Amino acid sequence: MPENPAGDLFIQTGQLIVDDGGAITTRTLGSTPGGSLNIIASESVEVSGTSTSGDFSSISAQTIDDGDAGNITLETQKLTVRDSAQISADTSGAGKAGTLTILADDSVQLTGKGGFLVQAIEGSTAGNL
Repeated sequence: MPENPAGDLFIQTGQLIVDDGGAITTRTLGSTPGGSLNIIASESVEVSGTSTSGDFSSISAQTIDDGDAGNITLETQKLTVRDSAQISADTSGAGKAGTLTILADDSVQLTGKGGFLVQAIEGSTAGNL
């Protein structure tokens, strides 16, 4: 019997900026299902850049074991993902990846920088994109 899911994370704001290696993440490491991540930004969401140590900025829902990852719902007017940042719902274990839902009324802009990390909005299961 599956365990109760981890808690959900809800963010409501005008503008959300995740930069310089910052991260907003829901994650599960065991058999417990991950919590959902719900973001409502009435104006814009920008995810960009890396830290000085090379960690990329991200919004993610992840599972690393048997538990299923939580879902991500992002609602905004304008979404910008640039300079090696990522938005992802993924798994590297036996659990299922979550669902990523993006509702952007005005625009979605992905701008890459090149190199090893590429610009991405992704979902994966056990390493498969």
